[in-house]
Parts: sequence; C-alpha cells; structure tokens
Amino acid sequence: MHDLVHDLATLIMGDELIVSNVASKNNKAHSHKYCRYASVTKYDHIARLSNVLPSKVRALHFSDRGKLDLSCGAFSFAKCLRILDFSGCSGILLPASIGQLKQLKHLTAPGMQNEVLPEFMTELSKLQYLNLNGSSHISALPESMGNLWCLKYLGLSGCSRITKLPGSFGELKCMTHLDMSGCFGIRELPASLGNLTNLQHLDMSRCSGIRELPASLGNLTNLQHLELYKCSNVEAIPESLCGLMHLQYLNLSCCRYITRLPDAIGSLVNLQYLNMSWCCVREFPESFNRLRNLLHLDLSDCYIEKGLAGALHGLTALQYLDMSGVACTQNIWICEDLPVTMRKLTNLKDLKLNSFLGTNLNFISTLTNLEHLDLSSNGFEYLPESIGNLKRLHTLNLKNCWMLESLPESIVYATGLKSVLLDGCRRKFMDQASSLLHYSLTLPLFKVRADDFSAHSNLHVLEGENVVGELHIVSIENVRLLEEARRLNLLTKQNLLSLKLAWTWKSNAYRHLEDKDLLGQLVPPMSLKDLSLEGYSSPSFPGWLMAISHHLPNLTCIELKDLPTCSNLPPLGQLPYLESLRLCNIPNVSKIDGGICGGKGAFPRLAHFIVYIMQGLEEWNTTCPGEDGVEEFMFRMLDVLHVAECPKLRLKPCPPKCREFVIFDCDQVISSLEKVQTSSDRCNSIPTTTRLAISRTRQHQSFRLFHHFPALQKLSFYFCSNLTSLPEGIQQLSSLQSLELRYCHSISALPEWLSDISSLTKLVIKRCDSIKSLPACIQHLTNLQQLVIDGNQELLQWCESEENKAKLAHINISIYE
Repeated sequence: MHDLVHDLATLIMGDELIVSNVASKNNKAHSHKYCRYASVTKYDHIARLSNVLPSKVRALHFSDRGKLDLSCGAFSFAKCLRILDFSGCSGILLPASIGQLKQLKHLTAPGMQNEVLPEFMTELSKLQYLNLNGSSHISALPESMGNLWCLKYLGLSGCSRITKLPGSFGELKCMTHLDMSGCFGIRELPASLGNLTNLQHLDMSRCSGIRELPASLGNLTNLQHLELYKCSNVEAIPESLCGLMHLQYLNLSCCRYITRLPDAIGSLVNLQYLNMSWCCVREFPESFNRLRNLLHLDLSDCYIEKGLAGALHGLTALQYLDMSGVACTQNIWICEDLPVTMRKLTNLKDLKLNSFLGTNLNFISTLTNLEHLDLSSNGFEYLPESIGNLKRLHTLNLKNCWMLESLPESIVYATGLKSVLLDGCRRKFMDQASSLLHYSLTLPLFKVRADDFSAHSNLHVLEGENVVGELHIVSIENVRLLEEARRLNLLTKQNLLSLKLAWTWKSNAYRHLEDKDLLGQLVPPMSLKDLSLEGYSSPSFPGWLMAISHHLPNLTCIELKDLPTCSNLPPLGQLPYLESLRLCNIPNVSKIDGGICGGKGAFPRLAHFIVYIMQGLEEWNTTCPGEDGVEEFMFRMLDVLHVAECPKLRLKPCPPKCREFVIFDCDQVISSLEKVQTSSDRCNSIPTTTRLAISRTRQHQSFRLFHHFPALQKLSFYFCSNLTSLPEGIQQLSSLQSLELRYCHSISALPEWLSDISSLTKLVIKRCDSIKSLPACIQHLTNLQQLVIDGNQELLQWCESEENKAKLAHINISIYE
C-alpha cells in the first residue's frame, strides 16, 4: 500500500500491532499488553515467545526465512490465538502446544516437516482454514480428521507422500475448498468424499495415481470448480457428475485415457469453462450442444475421431474457442517454402495436419457470440465463407496454418475484427490476406509488398503508425528504396519494445538493396528490449549493430537466425540487461570466443543461451577476461544452456556452469566434456548444473562426463538409440533425484548398482521397449516416490504382477506422466 495509507493504518491500530525481533532482549511482553496482531521477523530458537508476546495476541505471523524450530510448549501461553501463519518460513515442525489453541481458526503451515499430521491437530474444533501446501514429508492424515467439523478450506497441494484420505474425511461437512493438486501418491478416493455436500472448489490436478473417480462425486451438488488436469490414469468421467447443476469450471486437460464424455454431459447447464486440451475423444455425445452457457472451450492438441461439428453447432454463448492443433499430431516433411530451420526438425510440435477440419468448419458460423478463435497449427486448406457472420469476433489466430490457400472474401464483414495472426503461414497466403485486410488487422505482423509497376513498396504505411509493443516486418527484401526505410524512422517509435526483421530465407530471393545498407536505415529506438534478425544475407553488420550496447542499451533478448554469409558475431557482451541469446543456422561462424564479449565484464545478466543448427561451429571458448583480468566463465549468470545440432562443436577449456544443460545431437560436445581438464585455474569454480538432458547421441562409449556435474539432481536421456546400458558414472551423482529414459530402445535392463543412488525419488521409463522388468535393487530405493511407465506394456504387466507388487509397495506407479 501507499506509504501514507500504511502510516494511517499503523496510527489507527496503535498498540494493537507489533513487529517483533524475538532475538532482541529488549522486547518485553508487558510493554505490548494491548497487542492483538504480531509479526515475528526473526527467531533465535533460544528466547521464549511468551517473553515477548502478550497472552492475548489474536494473530501471529512468522517471517523468518529459515526453518523454524519451536519447543513443544511454545504456544501454551497464547490461549486467545485465532490466526497462526508460518508462510514466511521455509519449514516448520509443528509443536504439540498448537493442540491447546482451542480458539484457533486459521493455520498456515506450508512446508511442514512433520511426517504425519499430528493427532493433536484434530482437537482444534474451531479450525476453519488449514494450509499444508508443499508439505512433502507428510505421509498420512490422522483417522480422526473428521473431528475438524468447522473446517472450510484444506490445502494439501504437493503433499506427494500421502497415499490415501482417511475414512472420516466425509465428516468434514463444512468444507467448501479442497486442494489436492500434486498428491500423486493417492491411488484411490474414498466414497465418503461425496458427503462433502458444501464443497464448491475441488482441485485434483496432477493426482496421477488415481485411476477411478467414485460415483459419489455426483453428490457434491454445490460444486462449482472441478480441476482434473493431468489426472493421467483416470479412464472415465462418472455419469453421476452430470448431475452437478452448479458446476461452472471443468478442466480435463491431459487426461489422455478419458476417451469419451458422459452421454448426459449436456445436463451441466451452468458450465462456462471447459478445457479438454491434450485429450483423445472418440466421439462427442449428442447432448454436448446443449451446453448453452459455455463461454470458454479449449480443444487445443485434442484428438477427436468424430462428432465435433455437431457438438459445437449452436453453442451460441461461446466467446472463446481454441482448436489449435486439433486432431492428429504428426512428424511431417512439408512445403518447400517452410524455413530450412524448421524443415530439419524431427518433432514439429507446433505443426499439425488435419484434413478432417478442412471440411467441417461451417459450424463456426453458428457461434454468433464468438470473440476469440484460435485455429493455429492446423492443416486445413480454407475457411468457410460464413465466417463473415461472426460480427463480434475480434481475434483470429491462424499461426502456422501452412496449408491455407486464402482467406474468404467474407472476412471483411466480420466488422469487430481487430487482430488476425498470420505468423508461420505461406507467403502466398499472407499476400492475399494483406490485400484483403487492412494492414492494421495483421499487426504486429507486417508483410512488405511491391508489385512490378511500383517504384516503392508499402512500407510507407507504417510511417504514421503508432506502433505499440511489438512489430514483426517480413519480406523486407521487397523494399525498393533506402529512402523508404529512412522515412519509416523506427528510431522515433519509443513505444516499440519488440522488433523482428525478416528477409526471405531462400538464397535466390531477389534483393533490390544490399541487406547491410537497408538494415543500416532501420535503427530501432533505445527503448527496444527484444530484437530478432532472420534471413539477413550480408557478410557483415551495419555500424549501429556493431556498437549495439550504445544504441540499444535496454535489450534483454536477441535472436540471430538464418544468416547464411555472416562469419562474425556482433559484440553483444556489453549489453548490461541482456538475459536471453539465441543463435540459429549461421553456418559460417566457426568459433564463439572473446570477440562476442566486446571487452571485460561481459554478459553480466545472460541467463538463457540457445545455440542450434550451427553446422560450421567448431569451438566455444567458454572463458573470457573478467573485470580484474582473470579468466572466468563467459556467461557468469547462465541458468539455461541448450546446444542442438552442432555436429562439430567442442567446448574448452572448462564445462559450462548453469542450472539446466540440454545437449541435442552434439556428439563432439559430449566427448569434449569427457576430456576437458577441470584442474585449470580458469575452471576453479564448481559447476552448478542440477539438470542435464542428453538427446540423440550416437556415441557407443560409456560417458565419462558426469564428474563435471556433482550437484546434478535431474538426468534425462532422450532418443539415445545406441545407448545399450546406463553409464556407470551415474553412480557418482549422490544428489540425483530424477532419472528419465525416453525412447532409448537399446537399453534392455537397468543395472543393480542403481540402488547406490539412494537420493533417487523419481524414475521415468517411456517407450524403452527392450526393458521388460526392473532389477531386484528397486526395493532398496527407499526414497523412490514415483515410477512413471509410458508405452511399455510388458514392463507395466511385470509391475502389476502379484509377486512384484510387494517390492514396489512404497512407490506410486503412474502409467502416464
């Protein structure tokens, strides 16, 4: 709040509020006898709370950022306490004296360290709010939980070790809000949950251990919000849930085993929000189009076999519809005018083919209140003429719709249209759309056009445009005269924060002007934060880019992509706020060294460095001169490093220091890490990497690089087809918590030495077809909490056999993550 308002509030409360440092010997309880609200900012674990806090304190907040350790009788004096808040502490072991706080109504103890919720907690008969979110040590709730008959809010988010809810849970009749998100240890819900008839909000997202929802949930007649996101093992929605007449919000996102909706789903007459993204629906029930109050429907990346058109026909209240990537996702080799950097990818997440939608979009014209329509990343060839009937439509997203040939001419009758997003569409389609629509509708995307009869391009229309936030200018090679770029005067557009300048990537695209000369006239304003250059073909850069720290000192993000002739990178290291740097497909750059730094003290804030498809890049010298002249790691604040498809790249003289390191199809990077000399004075600091992902390596030899990453907590192998066994170096990783094997088809068995990694809490095995069983040592991994098996039927059958269930009793097994 404003300082003056704070001072006024403090004045009015007078002696009723104190902020106390319990470590201070000068604090005395008698000096605050009228205090009702107290905040303890520091606790030395020696002083007694009763010495500094009055007995009639009503609300007590702890903001000590460390782990709080209280004596058993710490709260015996505070008989009047109503609110106890430990949210400012990183952890708390609840003392027994809390059970004496008979007037307590509100208890917030996230990150509680108790392994079992103490029985004395259930003696707090007036407790209304209990927040235990993030208390991953709790393994059980007491059977007497039902004694908290006044409880209205219960937060168990992230309590992953709880395996079941007590039978008395149904006696919490006053409960209105229950948050169980991330409780993936719970495998079964009690039928008594249906007794919570006052429940309005139920969050079971990421409860991947639950396979069946009890029919009794249909008794929650006051339920308004139901969250089932990533309940990935649930196979069906009970028909009884269709009786929840007050339900307004339903999230089924990533519930991939729910293949059909209840026949009576149309009975949810008050449903306003429905999210079915990443679901697989064989057929929509006929009653679906009776959801006449539905406002928001998300079907993104949803596979639908049939019934979509009939289901959506007539949902006249619908305002937001997301059908991005609907139907099937495929790996594709598509259109010749797809950028080379995208055609090379083997897993195109954002491009989906969908011939089904191409002939079934006419139903859209019945959605007369539609305001936002997302059809991005689909493969249909046209939009229906009837789309012009959508008078209230203000946003149409057609990004990455590569098969679209043209927009219907009726689009001009959609008079409410304010934005048409066309990024990633064919040039032919963008030309037609640009001629049909006013250029302001396609902003921030602007395509430069010039016909054979014009002496200039259409760039001049942007001269008077008050560009706000973002501008993406494509096909800049169509600019005819330098004067056009000069008159645009980007330098004066102070509201511009993000700018992308893209030339057509094809080498034979005709240029009227040299790229360097044209870019020299497109100097962005000093306010710019995000700059992207794509398709630039000159071998060198203009003066403003070579002195970029002077012209654009506020930049936080830079992307250089598809630069076929550049051999040197501009000096980016002196940009004081640069946080993200992406380099893609610059084949003539062979080395990353001190030249990119531009001097000492380079890259003071760079956190994300992405370098991919750099076929000619041979060396990255990871050190540069520091402020005092001593060599130090080039990116001292680096958090995430992704290196992909750089077949010749080697790192020296020391490994990178970052939290997350992803190596994709870069065998030389791996071998250079195996051989690097860490004894060098330039590499004397300890690497801090906690997450390492290795993908598509073709190396056969055992990895010897793990000694560079002693703090590693998560290790992932993706598509390593030649990896026949886990490298023994993994045994050195004493802090490893998560191990993932995905699409590693040559690994046939896990080693017995896996039990040496006692810190392991999560093991993921996805599409590793040769693994048929788990080693006997798996039962000795006592800290293992979650085993995720996806696409390995034989391994799943092995786990579910009676003789092996006992070995895995301490682990929550998920079929899908």
